[in-house]
Amino acid sequence: MNYPLLSEYIEAIKSAEDNFEKLSYLRPILGNDGLPVMTGGNFAQVFKMKDVRNGKLYAIKCFTKEQEGRTEAYHQIADALKDVDSPYFASIRFLEKELFVDTEQTSETEFSVLLMDWVEGKTLDKYLRENLNDKYALEMLAYRFSQLAQWLIPQPFAHGDLKPDNILVREDGTLVLVDYDGMYVPAMKGQKARELGSSDFRHPLRTENDFDEHIDDFPLMVILLSLKAVSVNPFLLEEYGAKDRLLFSSNDYYNITKVSHLHINRT
Repeated sequence: MNYPLLSEYIEAIKSAEDNFEKLSYLRPILGNDGLPVMTGGNFAQVFKMKDVRNGKLYAIKCFTKEQEGRTEAYHQIADALKDVDSPYFASIRFLEKELFVDTEQTSETEFSVLLMDWVEGKTLDKYLRENLNDKYALEMLAYRFSQLAQWLIPQPFAHGDLKPDNILVREDGTLVLVDYDGMYVPAMKGQKARELGSSDFRHPLRTENDFDEHIDDFPLMVILLSLKAVSVNPFLLEEYGAKDRLLFSSNDYYNITKVSHLHINRT
């Protein structure tokens, strides 16, 4: 299936009151350039919206690429998360044929969207780099992530794509996970993974057949080890880190001796 261009989605969102079926009470938040505030990913574009009835902020996710099984998966994910009372996850609602888009890319004119609470925060990577000179902030980040990990590991579901870009740090320092495209929930037992996540945070032996509540265990430990090490020695991030990852890369998992000389106590 083809999807609208970003420019076509923008035009549809700018006239949200006319183009949404059930969410006509939402209006886009505009930036200084007059365009809707938005962020992009591999499969979708996310727009910042406001409920004109009460001022509450939401995120509308509009899909730009096909992903097999998306509709069924998001219904299952939304159903699994509706009773989860945790600050680590935002509420979501999947609406089929919700947004009318005047597009030349396909004969379809109505497209599904994902409605989410808007989470204001910085990505974990950005927050980490902005606070490299603040030892307390680094220690608290590692501690808060350890609390997240302890909560998530025993859950019957998994995020599926844990990486710094999908972990936001709110202004008060609390953490929240975003982007649930690769989630596993119990209703998916026996299915294959729809995506495998970033290779720098994925177990090197994981395949699409490894899809259960334990797929977050490895990235949780990798991220926590990195955060703890950086809190002890911030120079490690500059020496071993890179864009879109922390201290370890996928190559390190195949050559573990390469990282055995990492000097955490160096000053």
